[in-house]
Amino acid sequence: MFQVTLLYLFYTGEAPLTAVQLLWVNLIMDTLGALALATEPPYDALMEKPPVGRKGSFITNVMWRNIVGQAIYQLIVLWVLQFAGIELLHLGGIEQNHIHRLIKDDVLIRRQEIE
Repeated sequence: MFQVTLLYLFYTGEAPLTAVQLLWVNLIMDTLGALALATEPPYDALMEKPPVGRKGSFITNVMWRNIVGQAIYQLIVLWVLQFAGIELLHLGGIEQNHIHRLIKDDVLIRRQEIE
């Protein structure tokens, strides 16, 4: 998210999300993660696994592939919306910039839900 936010800031001169919006996104995402961990049923086989060493990696090659693939996909979607969103969505009239901004904000927030 940092790279997208930084590029958006340099291009438009404004932050894509306000501080309050970022706090709400963070609160919701942290809550959902905590609920996911808290509702996982315990099992004894977990304690039988050997510990991971200092040099061990928690992120597997499949995870890296998914992370990089998702980041590239999201960057493409956000940049298409940024540069061609008004034309692609056929927005017009007085409210076109406001609607375009709302769509980009929605995509940014939904992107956080995926990560």
